Amino acid sequence: MDDVRAGRDRTQASGLGALVTFLVIGIVIGSVLSWALLFGALDVSAPWIDSALHTFIVALGLCATVLVVVIPTSIWAVRKFLGSAKGSLDSIVLEVGDAAKAYQAGKAPQSIEHVQRAALEALAWYTPRAARRWVVQTSLALLVTLGGLAGTALIFRQTLLLSEQNKKLQEQTSLLKEQNDKLDLQTISAEAAQRRATLTPDLIALLQIVASNSGKSLGEAESVRLAAYSLAATPYLRLEVVEQDGKRTPTLSERPQSTERGQILLALITSKLKPPPDCIFEAADLQSAQLDDADLSRFRLPFVNFRRAHLEAARLNHAILDYVDMQESVLTKADFRGASLVRADLSQSRLQWARFDGARMPKAKFIGSSIGGASFEEADLDGADFTRTNQRTRSAGPGGMPFAGALNMSGAILTNADFTGAELVDYNNWDGAIVGSPGDGPLPDFFPRGWNGPPAGWKLVKQEGHVVLRRLEWVPPNEDGPEKNK
Repeated sequence: MDDVRAGRDRTQASGLGALVTFLVIGIVIGSVLSWALLFGALDVSAPWIDSALHTFIVALGLCATVLVVVIPTSIWAVRKFLGSAKGSLDSIVLEVGDAAKAYQAGKAPQSIEHVQRAALEALAWYTPRAARRWVVQTSLALLVTLGGLAGTALIFRQTLLLSEQNKKLQEQTSLLKEQNDKLDLQTISAEAAQRRATLTPDLIALLQIVASNSGKSLGEAESVRLAAYSLAATPYLRLEVVEQDGKRTPTLSERPQSTERGQILLALITSKLKPPPDCIFEAADLQSAQLDDADLSRFRLPFVNFRRAHLEAARLNHAILDYVDMQESVLTKADFRGASLVRADLSQSRLQWARFDGARMPKAKFIGSSIGGASFEEADLDGADFTRTNQRTRSAGPGGMPFAGALNMSGAILTNADFTGAELVDYNNWDGAIVGSPGDGPLPDFFPRGWNGPPAGWKLVKQEGHVVLRRLEWVPPNEDGPEKNK
């Protein structure tokens, strides 16, 4: 009795273990599929899920086909095996009774024969019922699974179609945005053309007046007319064509500019005439202008576009050049002493031997420019960007080296400046340059970025609330040991 109970317990335990195993497998598969659908990229998981759905549906179809073939075959085989067995409970009871009577009568062979018949009758009775139960349960499972997979497949297909629709809508939105941008460009271009058409007649007349007074001085009437025109010729956005990777693309100018003010200014400079004091040249367009040796000293030229201009040996001392665009310009030997260049952009320019002594240049940009031989003595360069600057020149310098000359940064304010990636030589003049304020760290506060310490041959010295650079003093060798620096 105990053995029977133990066997039953083992059977129940094994059944429970199988149930738990299938439950865990189902949870894992369901979690993976849910994550792929809900959190993963749908375009990545879609092919895998679509393939899995196709595989499962084909597998279910094969199972149904197998059932259709196996069930009739199994019924035929069972009937052939059971022979004439009736498969009823009465037959089972009669055969068991006959087996018992034969055993009591001592007829063992007849008893065994009746037992075999009883077993066949029991098998014939149980097999059809078990088969029908299995067929019904399996059919229901297949129908439920097929229905669930069909619903899932339809929902998944609908999701894919909606995703494709969203992509088409996004493409349509992008095309509409591009169309709107082109309409904006067209509108701005039309407004600029209308403005130029309005200002051109007066511009031609003023250019003739300036040309006729070349080398002389303007009269009061001409000066007033020039000042009034410069006030009317306000900056405006223009359509520019930018070439990138061999493709020409129309785009808006980065900031408003006034071509008319630029032409008037260029005419005055060419005619060697001082502009009237009331003339406004803010945001004038002098892009690619040839202004070598031009005298622009004390001119007020904020926001002027000097991009790709030639200003070699030009005189711009004490000029107001705040926010000017001088990118990719030639500024060799130009004189900016005492000028104001707040946030000016001189990136990718040639600045060899230019002079910026005493200039105000906070947050100016010199990115990638050649600054060999330039002088920044006592210039305000707080926050200036010297990233990737160099001291090279196109022609070989002394000794065959491509070196334009040493920098003069004596007394310059270099707090918060950025020298990251700058290719600077070791014998520049940094004497008295302010590089920060005393702090608690190993380096001063507001120390230039890109430096791990003072340049070679220089030391940090506290002076009047600032930290400045001073040249190291070398002590000659003596009997106490080798030479030292202090």
